[in-house]
Amino acid sequence: MNYHVSFNDLPMKYFRSGTGFGLVGIILAIAALAIAGGGVYYLLVARLAIDQKIESATKDADNGASARQEAACSGDVAPACPSPQIPQCRNGRWICIGPASGSGAAAPGIGGTASSSAGAAAGAEAAKASVAEVTIQNFAFGPKELRVKVGTKVVWTNKDSVRHNAVSDAGTFEGPLLAAGESYEHVFDEAGTFPYHCAPHPNMKAVVIVE
Repeated sequence: MNYHVSFNDLPMKYFRSGTGFGLVGIILAIAALAIAGGGVYYLLVARLAIDQKIESATKDADNGASARQEAACSGDVAPACPSPQIPQCRNGRWICIGPASGSGAAAPGIGGTASSSAGAAAGAEAAKASVAEVTIQNFAFGPKELRVKVGTKVVWTNKDSVRHNAVSDAGTFEGPLLAAGESYEHVFDEAGTFPYHCAPHPNMKAVVIVE
């Protein structure tokens, strides 16, 4: 018995057996994966391009803002700020930024920081000037006559080896007996003349004149 198979019948036999459908399915799957892969690649490339454009635009905006700010203060010379503050240009105006001011104070010559420092220095000098000293030595007060302003604090310091004190003749003040190196102080709040002496040694006399 002779068997004859036509060439045209081969594909149909493969399809009838299911082999042809399997090959077609594989081909379609490969094509679908290729299309999907191309789409994902396109999306990634497009997203990268968009991100680069956004980053470039942001940098340009920042550079433009910095340039405008520098231009606003470029004609001025940065002032000298008290340490640890540093000068910074804001809204076309130099200010000093630092821990001392917290949020920023006007630079010297612009907002008056220098005048505040001068006022503080003057206050310190005034406080220093409001203290007068009297030395007790060799059984005498020195100076024997002391002139001060109202509100002055007078400090007596004993430099003798024996005890001394300062007692007002009118009872306005009375200091304790001072050993060598000890001090007593009294603030004169009213104008007037205040003679005083040493209680253990009445011949030791002096006077404070408050003007």
